[in-house]
Amino acid sequence: MKFNLSFVKIFMVCGAGVLSIVATCNRLQAQNNRPGVKEVSSNKMPLTSQHLTQADVDYQTIQARQTEAINHIALMSRAQLYSFIDHKRFASKLNDLDLEIKPESENYYYSMRALSPTLIQNIGVPKRDNLKSYTGIIYVFQSKENNETVIGEVRCESRRPSKAAPPPPQMKGNEPQCPAGFNNLR
Repeated sequence: MKFNLSFVKIFMVCGAGVLSIVATCNRLQAQNNRPGVKEVSSNKMPLTSQHLTQADVDYQTIQARQTEAINHIALMSRAQLYSFIDHKRFASKLNDLDLEIKPESENYYYSMRALSPTLIQNIGVPKRDNLKSYTGIIYVFQSKENNETVIGEVRCESRRPSKAAPPPPQMKGNEPQCPAGFNNLR
């Protein structure tokens, strides 16, 4: 059986990052050597490293490393939500979240900062240059409208690469906003 692909994405592990090579080919068509089935001609692009610049490789590596932090902060935030629902308090240590996230990876340091009994900040600070910082803020408050407990979260990314820990969030009423110099990820 022979296949002509319309879009092929090949991932190769390249050091600590992921290099993505994208090649455009023909539409997906299977050919079984059956009468009446014709192969579609193509202008195939060869898959060589000559088509990649060092800037392409660097960009893909940075994106892969930052994706790690985004995913870890999301997991930490979700686990904090469950911790509050189950125990009526946030976890104070990363180990208390029952996640397989270590306080330090090859690319980031992870920690949490309790700002109050109803406000906690999960933090991802890069160990390497050119990476952004991340934070997840989990908060709880009583709704004035119906006196229900509201649990929410905000995830933020630094606008520029930074090895500095994010500052505490800015408050707008009962709800935290991304710290100064950070954008909301949602």
